[in-house]
Amino acid sequence: MKNTFDKSRVLMQSFNRACDTLEIELESRAKIVGVSELIYAEKQSTGFEIPGIESELQLIFLHFYKHLFSLAGGNNDFMLHWFYTKQQHLNATPADICKSKAGLSKLTQYMESINKIN
Repeated sequence: MKNTFDKSRVLMQSFNRACDTLEIELESRAKIVGVSELIYAEKQSTGFEIPGIESELQLIFLHFYKHLFSLAGGNNDFMLHWFYTKQQHLNATPADICKSKAGLSKLTQYMESINKIN
């Protein structure tokens, strides 16, 4: 049980660090993982159950973040600009797209295809 708890906490910390870098507020973090702000706030110290839909969405988001970081070469200004600017191929901002499971999956696939080209 302790091992799962530790993994949950590490996943939550990693997710929050990525969200901090992209200046994603609590309300949007909760939407990304499909829970209310209250539940998200309650899970800050323990993380979500693994396996579970919330932890799965956190992992998908981190996969997207890894691709964005790679594309940007770690340049935080570029990452912020890209994340909050409407992307022609996506017809929306990544910040808006990632707030649903389908959108997050679409965004991650898009980033994978971009990174294959670069």
